[in-house]
Amino acid sequence: MRTVFLRVLEAEDKRGALLQVINNHSSTLGGQRFELNPTCFSAVPRSPFSYWVSDRLRNLFTNLPPFESDGRIARKGLTTSNDMRYVRAWWEVAPRAYPERWATYAKGGSARTFFMDPVCVVRWDWSQRTLPGYLGRAGRETSTVECADLMGNPGLTWPLRAAKFSPSVLPSGSVFSARGYVIQAPSEDLMWILALTASTSFDSLFKMCLGRRGHPEFVVGVLQRLPLPIPSLSPAIRARLSALAEAAWSLSRALDTRVETSHAFVLPALLQCHGSLAQRASAWEARVRATEVESASIVEEIDAHCFKLFGICDEDRHAVIEDLGGASEAQDEAEETEEEAGTDVGDEEDTETAAPTGLTAELVSWAIGVAFGRFDLSLANGARLPPGMPKPFGSLPACSPAMLTGDDGLPCRRAPIGYPIDFPERGILVDDPGHAHDLTAAVQTVFREVFGREAEARWEEATKMLAPGARGLRGWLMDVFFEHHLKRYSRSGRRAPIYWQLSIPSGQYSVWLYAHRVTRDSLFELQTDVVAPKLAHEENRLADLRAGAAAHLSAAKRREVEAQERLVEDLRVMLEEVRRVAPLWSPFLDDGVVLTMAPLWRLAPQHRAWQRELKSRWDDLIDEKYEWAQMAMHLWPERVVPKCAMDRSLAIAHELEDAFWVEGLDRRWRQRGAIDSTMRYLEDGLLSESLRATVIDLKRFAQQHIEQQSEAGWWVDLKSGRHDDTPLALALWPDRVLRRARAQPSLLGGLGLPLPARGFDDRALAALLKRYRPRHSEADLEVLDAFCATVGNAAAWETRWADLDIGRLDEQPLARFLYPRRVLARALTDHAFAAGHDLARWFWLNTPAGPRRLREPEEEVKIALAERDRPAMKAALKAFLESPVAPGSARRERRVRSA
Repeated sequence: MRTVFLRVLEAEDKRGALLQVINNHSSTLGGQRFELNPTCFSAVPRSPFSYWVSDRLRNLFTNLPPFESDGRIARKGLTTSNDMRYVRAWWEVAPRAYPERWATYAKGGSARTFFMDPVCVVRWDWSQRTLPGYLGRAGRETSTVECADLMGNPGLTWPLRAAKFSPSVLPSGSVFSARGYVIQAPSEDLMWILALTASTSFDSLFKMCLGRRGHPEFVVGVLQRLPLPIPSLSPAIRARLSALAEAAWSLSRALDTRVETSHAFVLPALLQCHGSLAQRASAWEARVRATEVESASIVEEIDAHCFKLFGICDEDRHAVIEDLGGASEAQDEAEETEEEAGTDVGDEEDTETAAPTGLTAELVSWAIGVAFGRFDLSLANGARLPPGMPKPFGSLPACSPAMLTGDDGLPCRRAPIGYPIDFPERGILVDDPGHAHDLTAAVQTVFREVFGREAEARWEEATKMLAPGARGLRGWLMDVFFEHHLKRYSRSGRRAPIYWQLSIPSGQYSVWLYAHRVTRDSLFELQTDVVAPKLAHEENRLADLRAGAAAHLSAAKRREVEAQERLVEDLRVMLEEVRRVAPLWSPFLDDGVVLTMAPLWRLAPQHRAWQRELKSRWDDLIDEKYEWAQMAMHLWPERVVPKCAMDRSLAIAHELEDAFWVEGLDRRWRQRGAIDSTMRYLEDGLLSESLRATVIDLKRFAQQHIEQQSEAGWWVDLKSGRHDDTPLALALWPDRVLRRARAQPSLLGGLGLPLPARGFDDRALAALLKRYRPRHSEADLEVLDAFCATVGNAAAWETRWADLDIGRLDEQPLARFLYPRRVLARALTDHAFAAGHDLARWFWLNTPAGPRRLREPEEEVKIALAERDRPAMKAALKAFLESPVAPGSARRERRVRSA
């Protein structure tokens, strides 16, 4: 039965067009009337109403092999259920913690074909192949994440929703998410698969299955069933597609060498060209255009190959590319939200920074990184050559090529010998003319090293572009740079600036901290070495101004004195706040920038939106929303430690799992109970009456056969099958014995079994195997083997059985199951003995000073709290919580929380 489909989507006068199509009974009318049997839709996955495409296209799904075959797989990854806890921007974490504690994370994000630099890392335990402290989701309690065995393998990834299917390279050592799917295949196939899946042909077939043209969800279940033209892929075509994909990847990555937040970053765009800043910006724009033209040429060639491989003719191209979908492109796009389209927060920066002003801001930002010792000046002055292009699927480094690193590949803490400039090892710069670590002066020094004789001209040019007003580039650095930095370092939903501006409310004075250099002592150093001397200097200046104004009173002098008084008052408030927060603050970068900075929220009045976010996170910390954070444990151990005793996930986060949780005999984790209850639980769980009965049988067997044993011993004879005609062998190894009895029916007599009435066929064997199941597990047999595999005479074995009964052989694993009470009592006092029986985790805790006896759970909580008791810090926290809401404000904030 054929069905008529009418299509007038492109017509302006839809009513008139529809009447014309209805009245015309020809088989087609300008691609508006289609007659076909609806059963043909079932050839395509999901059976979309793709009536406008030809049978040739639909037959691709039946004539070609599916994508998921021959070692190719496509999978959905993990869901953290708590990105705030587990996900960070890659520049946010300390490089020394990567990759031991953090792994590259494919989270979806913006659609970029061939190359997409992963923005995020995820907290990952490679030994357990899971997220530390991950215990599953509500209704699905498990510590195992989806596709854990595939994590770390190279592959391809793509965002869930985008305008076009956009696969890109996923490096080795990466973890993929529920919105950043993965394709994995043999390594030699990945590049040609990348080219083929990035083609218009593949995208069109994918959308045909999805039934949507605009921004569909490219779900993994459909991709698994898409056709691949494997029969047409000759080795030469595979090699050519691989070469094209690698060339496109290299071109895209080359443009990322100017992006500070990319693993590929080498130098800002203006330092990769020559001339004045304006000329350099024009040259970079020309390079980008040339790269886009070359990339388009590569994509065009890939499309030509793929149309031919799939056998898609011109008519079919029009059907799947131009006429695909049931709604207009504009309508589809109107339905999209930024989140659905996969856009990262901060991704819009690429178009902005392509302008000369944006490129100049990038140059100054890089110079600030050099001034802090983060970026390597040697790349700009030619003393060090930029690295070559890496392998596409190689694991990502902890540091970008632009960073100043030592021989270990990790950031330098101090300037190397012969390095052209010095930088503050403590990571502190100030907005203070004349200061030894003045930020503006440090940036000017970088300009002089980079531009030489042209440094002054380039400085003036940068000033005209960024800050043409009276305050110049110094004013831009004080007032605007943090906004620029915050925007560029906010990606994938995370706001993670690493240069922190602490300032007075007027903005006349700021201190800058580099996140990866801060320590617990940074605020104390800030107090004694920076702010206090600055305040003393400005107080002396105020005294001089007052003295001068008294002698020559004028309105101008009075205004100058008043301005100086405001500056001194602001500095006093800042010093007071630094003194207030220094004793309680401790940086934990693994918590993320926003939580690490949260206690400093009052020192960030220069950027109101950022201050509000820090204040919000601080309130959340107070309100117990981030108990997994090290900051929460540092400030409120009396609140967090008892929760660790009740919540295993928190215990793992704070390394208290061994103190409060233990893996039970059933391999499920259980909260530690009282020692007496633990002893009863273990005694009941370990005692094995079946092993006790088997030992009695073994004693009897040994007495009967020890004189006839071979050199190997009676147990080895029994285990190897020499006595398979005995009931004991049947009880221990029924499968082996019954199969042997089928071949040698004479064994049945010794086993006390009659010959099956209908003969010893497969059915009879299956019935006997079902009846005579093994008495013991493989683990039980290993325990028996450990005890019995000893050569000896009858007298020796009589002594050995007696020694087992009276406790002289309690180190034997068998004793644990026959006499658990006796063994547990010794394990409670002897760590080495407990470890030998795999019981140490129940009664002993490993500490840096060595193993110690576990106490009752209530006592363990007290011990953990005592180890974290910091009276001075608690007093400082109390004072901080009771201090004014804003520096200098009369309104008080009282949010003291009881434990």
